[in-house]
Amino acid sequence: MEAVLTGPKVAAAAKGGAFPARRLGFGESVRVGSGIGRVGFDAAMRRNRAIRVGTGGFRAELVKKTNESPRKTNSAQTGPVELFVGLPMDVASALGGVNHAKAVAAGLRALKLLGAYGVELPIFWAAAQPDSDPAQFNWASHAAVVEMARAAGLRIRATLCLHGSHRRPGVPLPEWVARAAATDPDILFTDRYGRHHEEYLSFAVDELPVLGGRKPVEAFEDFFRSFRSAFADFFGSTITAQTGPVELFVGLPMDVASAHGGVNHTKAIAAGLRALKLLGAYGVELPIFWAAAQPDSDPAQFDWASHAALVEMARAAGLRVRATLCLHGSHRRPGVPLPEWVARAAAADPDILFTDRYGRHHEEYLSFAVDELPVLGGRRPVEAFEDFFRSFRSAFADFFGSTITGITVSLGPNGELRYPSFPPATEGHQFTGVGEFQCYDKYMLAQLKQHAEQSGQPLWGLSGPHDAPGYNQSPDSANFFRDHGGSWETPYADFFLSWYSQQLVNHGNRILSIASNIFGELPVEISGKVPLLHWWRGTRSHPAELTAGFYNTDGRNGYDAVAKMFARNSCAMVIPGMDLLDREQPRELRCSPESLLSEIIGSCGKHGVKVLGENSSLVRAPAGGFDQIKANISAGNSKVKSFTYNRMGAEFFSPEHWPQFTAFMRSMVHEEMDSDDLPSNEKGMLSPSAGSASQKEREMQAAQTSPVELFVGLPMDVASVRGGVNHAKAIAAGLRALKLLGACGVELPIFWAAAQPDSEPAQFDWASHAALVEMARAAGLRVRATLCLHGSHRRPGVPLPEWVARAAAADPDILFTDRYGRHHEEYLSFAVDELPVLGGRKPVEAFEDFFRSFRSAFADFFGSTITGITVSLGPNGELRYPSFPPATGGHQFTGVGEFQCYDKYMLAQLKQHAEQSGQPLWGLSGPHDAPGYNQSPDSTNFFRDHGGSWETPYADFFLSWYSQQLVNHGDRILSIASNIFGELPVEISGKVPLLHWWRGTRSHPAELTAGFYNTDGRNGYDAVAKMFARNLCAMVIPGMDLLDREQPRELRCSPESLLSEIIGSCGKHGVKVLGENSSLVRAPAGGFDQIKANISAGNSKVKSFTYNRMGAEFFSPEHWPQFTAFMRSMVHEEMDSDDLPSNEKGMLSPSAGSASQKEREMQAV
Repeated sequence: MEAVLTGPKVAAAAKGGAFPARRLGFGESVRVGSGIGRVGFDAAMRRNRAIRVGTGGFRAELVKKTNESPRKTNSAQTGPVELFVGLPMDVASALGGVNHAKAVAAGLRALKLLGAYGVELPIFWAAAQPDSDPAQFNWASHAAVVEMARAAGLRIRATLCLHGSHRRPGVPLPEWVARAAATDPDILFTDRYGRHHEEYLSFAVDELPVLGGRKPVEAFEDFFRSFRSAFADFFGSTITAQTGPVELFVGLPMDVASAHGGVNHTKAIAAGLRALKLLGAYGVELPIFWAAAQPDSDPAQFDWASHAALVEMARAAGLRVRATLCLHGSHRRPGVPLPEWVARAAAADPDILFTDRYGRHHEEYLSFAVDELPVLGGRRPVEAFEDFFRSFRSAFADFFGSTITGITVSLGPNGELRYPSFPPATEGHQFTGVGEFQCYDKYMLAQLKQHAEQSGQPLWGLSGPHDAPGYNQSPDSANFFRDHGGSWETPYADFFLSWYSQQLVNHGNRILSIASNIFGELPVEISGKVPLLHWWRGTRSHPAELTAGFYNTDGRNGYDAVAKMFARNSCAMVIPGMDLLDREQPRELRCSPESLLSEIIGSCGKHGVKVLGENSSLVRAPAGGFDQIKANISAGNSKVKSFTYNRMGAEFFSPEHWPQFTAFMRSMVHEEMDSDDLPSNEKGMLSPSAGSASQKEREMQAAQTSPVELFVGLPMDVASVRGGVNHAKAIAAGLRALKLLGACGVELPIFWAAAQPDSEPAQFDWASHAALVEMARAAGLRVRATLCLHGSHRRPGVPLPEWVARAAAADPDILFTDRYGRHHEEYLSFAVDELPVLGGRKPVEAFEDFFRSFRSAFADFFGSTITGITVSLGPNGELRYPSFPPATGGHQFTGVGEFQCYDKYMLAQLKQHAEQSGQPLWGLSGPHDAPGYNQSPDSTNFFRDHGGSWETPYADFFLSWYSQQLVNHGDRILSIASNIFGELPVEISGKVPLLHWWRGTRSHPAELTAGFYNTDGRNGYDAVAKMFARNLCAMVIPGMDLLDREQPRELRCSPESLLSEIIGSCGKHGVKVLGENSSLVRAPAGGFDQIKANISAGNSKVKSFTYNRMGAEFFSPEHWPQFTAFMRSMVHEEMDSDDLPSNEKGMLSPSAGSASQKEREMQAV
């Protein structure tokens, strides 16, 4: 729990002398011990405003952003969660050395290997003043510890302890302070029995001369100043800061400010603010319309009374405020057009408004073309905007930093950076046509004409595109936006769209530049908003984005220029639509909000722009939108730093919405808070269940924050059965080429049968795999080893090991069996994991032997060459049932699949579970009315969307049991792997499938038959992610190259939404995500763009990516050039050819002849 206090004396000591706000010249962060209570100085403290006080602990945190201007701080992109480990309390010796020096040094190295960000160093006041002279400080021991951390590559969080500690004998208060306390014990805290607390001075004496004539605050300041001086060379580089959690805001009603100085719905707003505070909201968003701030006709007069009253109400409720300065009018709020004096100018000259090709005017925003023209009674719009901003700054000067912490400035219609491409007098929330270009006011046409003449194409400047559809039409209704042969791909269209989008960027730059100049020195975050125009995104031209001003088509990123502009102005970007799911959009509109959101966030990450999120509208039941919001803003997702939920109103507090919203807030804000941390009157209201927090903490594991690592899978048959390497020369050449391209390493598949080529279960042969690991090491590449407990029909000759196959021949029911009695020969049934079916041995024992033998054989490579181990969890290595037909893989199979519970061992377990559940008849078989392998969901009753058996109590019984067996099996394998490899410097992982076909149905049949009880309204991946988290394992997810729009429409696929859902569950439970593609990317290379969007540097969720897989097609002339271009774009994106070593320039240049020679050399693979 945290509250806000102003003006504490210890803060004054910190800020007034040692750590002056705005003048602080040292690094990033220190922690200041401030008595009982954990005091954290947040961004407001940096502006001499306030401190945050926690209710438990003995430490306080002073966070100082330094060596950068406030404007730079506004835009600083906060990074992923940083993990620190506290050093021992007695680490600093009183005589200038380091206690337990060898153990501490070894520990620091181990933490670095584990991926820790740094260590916390406790610095006791008495340890820094070991002598009796109050003017003398000795920093030798602490400096030695800081230097040790620096040498280990770790950062430091220093805790300056103004207290003594009974938990560390020998560290009371400094000797000279203790002498003063002996003379006057009442300078210490004293209880009602007269007993004194000797570890901290009473707060009452902070400013009294009780320490030999000196005040405690003066002594504190000396301590801080001495620390600053002694460690000046370490601040920022070794001594650093930690990032904060996602801040949750709620938007106030659009009509909350009365036109005459009051607040509309005052009682309801006040009650709502109190409720939001109890729920843990950080603050509210306050819309301030230009016309509402200028209700009269005088352009020089502003009235802030109503808005000031609202800010004061928020302050009194303990909430922060994000103010949105709206330069637009709103048709959704009657009576708030543009200001009256601006409307008069528009009536005299309607062309200062945006105008469509029919001559109709958009009355809610001025044309971008008049920004710097004197069209408002002799004044320029940019001057009027500046007056609005300056008046706001003046009126609310006392609130910045303490209550008002953010300012969003309007950049276009509805506040978004876009043209008003929707029909006049409408908003875009229900409009789903392609829209129209807005370049027909005389000022825009004049600029277009001038640009065309300067480009040597005067005829191109006469008008906008003549063959574009109308507002509400589809892309194919006219020629311009058609996927194939559309005019949008002509030179003329490139000229027009480049000019049109540049005018948008120029306008945004002008507004954000004004805002930065006016507000940049204030302790607030400045931001602007972009739209999420996701309809028709499944077409190649993305028409809704083009008409709105974003030249973003298939193969072209139109958001890079926008993100650069935001970065140039040190502003954050607000992105709406974080509640939208692909699967909930009308299929005929070919929407994809999830992929568009990912693309925009990727551009922000590339240019260091902080992301602030919003929803598009109130989330309706079923509350999938809330799950989507959580996935986008989860604590594991470093890209989104603040989220505003829009918007308060009658529907917001309705019985249909309010309970869902409160549950969402509890899950976000109180996820890691125990009920004992809540005030007594809040426990019942806010605590979801007793003890859940501690369980959550046990399940949560922190993710590593290193950049995305790129691996390439080696061929499946790379290891020869008799100790050699297949295609050795081609493999060696390929490894060298991958190293030159910047790959981090390769993935090595190790099949169980290949490691046990003989019939003896106790014998393993690692010769061929060892040769491959050595080849990778020699090439300077890392290795991710995949231990395959499965066979593969896609790799002839690699079934299960011979001795296992013999056991299966004797008892075929140890294999998965379908309802026709056919056996799946590539994986043992989950039901026999712990049964002695392999010649008296259990499969889990055989798996353990395989893992232990691998560990022993490759002991010298772990941490240096082998950095990751993926263990097989089912068919094809994935955690799933073999729901495809026997002897097939899933890559071409697109039926619903079949349940695999018909071997005698699975049926016995099902029967037992049914009897224990009091429903013995339910245990006789799997669902009798499920379709066959290759059938569609509607071919029988079970999976039908409406009235299907999957929604019956029997189906819930069966699907719950079936999915739990899958999770139990995965838990057993990952537990074995963690026990054997857990202490090694390697990352352990397992793989889940991406079963995306038929996802557009409510039942998701392909997921159900594979064992994931994931239906419309039910998340089946949470339990899987929890299991991975429990075993401290990462999750490998394939299909990161797949786009919704490239899937067969009749199969109702959505790989993008499924990927987002699984990643969301991983983020919720702190599971690191490793990505893979599903297959080689073919031309056109949209799959590479999709991979880049999913693994971009701004995307903290995917930490490593493996591209599968080397082979003849991989090095073919059709694929290899595309792959090299992809690798260059990921690894060498900002590297000029001059930056490369001289012997590498030719090999990495796509035009160099050596590259094609390399391709020819590798065809043998």
